[in-house]
Amino acid sequence: MISDDEEQATSDVDIMDITDPSNPTLIAETSLTDWPGAQKPLANGETVFLHDMVVKKIRGHWLGLLSYWDAGWVILNLDNPAKPVFVNDSDYPDPEKLLGFSPPEGNGHQAEWTRNNRFIVGTDEDFSPTRTSFQITAGPNAGTYGAGQFDWTVQIDTLPGKTFEGAKTVWAGSGAKRTSTATAPVTAPRSRPRRPPAPMSPSSSGAAASSPRRSSPASSPDTTR
Repeated sequence: MISDDEEQATSDVDIMDITDPSNPTLIAETSLTDWPGAQKPLANGETVFLHDMVVKKIRGHWLGLLSYWDAGWVILNLDNPAKPVFVNDSDYPDPEKLLGFSPPEGNGHQAEWTRNNRFIVGTDEDFSPTRTSFQITAGPNAGTYGAGQFDWTVQIDTLPGKTFEGAKTVWAGSGAKRTSTATAPVTAPRSRPRRPPAPMSPSSSGAAASSPRRSSPASSPDTTR
């Protein structure tokens, strides 16, 4: 079983026959669209895709345990791997038990059955203990929207009033979205004139050593407020 990111949430669960490991064969494709019982409720953001999977034989049946992000965990019967059958799924409690978020954060990342197969232990990939939002105050898209922040950025809750305002918003694009294959012309970097070689001076070991070349200071990177 593999995850196919090119077919996220449509047929991203690919099941392969690897009887001949040098010639794997696709025998089934499935996804959340085939499991009505797992489609609601979804957690915050309603992002659904296969993130991780475990296959294990339990009480005579081959079961797949799928970590399916905001849909939680999904169990499939794989006795006939060419025809996977939906068995059950989990739902995140609303509001969230630990931090009280509603809707719950979700982000089902990975899970395993316990040794006696009575329970499933799952982990979430939560990026922050707080939930961030931003507001557009004017224009056709005015409103409040959810957002996220990484741990390597300045945390908003450390700023005065735990907020910041920007007079101008710049669209940076979708990082994973395909764009046109056309490429913009690339300007070649300007060449620097070569410096004459530095005079050689004998070192204490008798070998010739050159004086170090002076480096130009690097330009400071742009900063975003």
